[in-house]
Amino acid sequence: REWEQAALGAQDLGVRTVLARFGVVISAEGGAFRSMRRLFASLLGGPIGPASAWVPWVGIDDAASAVLHAIATPNLQGPINVVGPTPATMGELARTTARAMRRPSHIGVPAVAVRARFGPAADETALASQRVIPKALTDSGYLFRCSTIDQSVRRELGTLRAE
Repeated sequence: REWEQAALGAQDLGVRTVLARFGVVISAEGGAFRSMRRLFASLLGGPIGPASAWVPWVGIDDAASAVLHAIATPNLQGPINVVGPTPATMGELARTTARAMRRPSHIGVPAVAVRARFGPAADETALASQRVIPKALTDSGYLFRCSTIDQSVRRELGTLRAE
């Protein structure tokens, strides 16, 4: 929050500033989704924390493209949510990942285990339920490559047929 306030101060100097707020990036190469994918691969997959918690997500291709769009769109400024256009819950993310990997989704990671691993930060990050939409991006004309969590997960895991 402090960093964003300082960065927004540049606007007072006439500098166009865009602050990208990223959701969970769906990438098999790293981050939270890679860890989740490993759990599914070892047959321990399921929701991380409550299945009903909203999870802001974005496919890796859309994350990169949204940043390029922000750079190339002069009227886009201030905070922008770099998240997919259709909100999803942790349960939906787990079921979609299980289906794409042909693995079960029934064990999951209880919130108490997430708190034990990440401490107090768990409630503000991994366990925070946030139903976020990319209003500034879509209003500026950005078109998503993957508009649903299912499309994004299947594309990243290589199970989405070429269009």
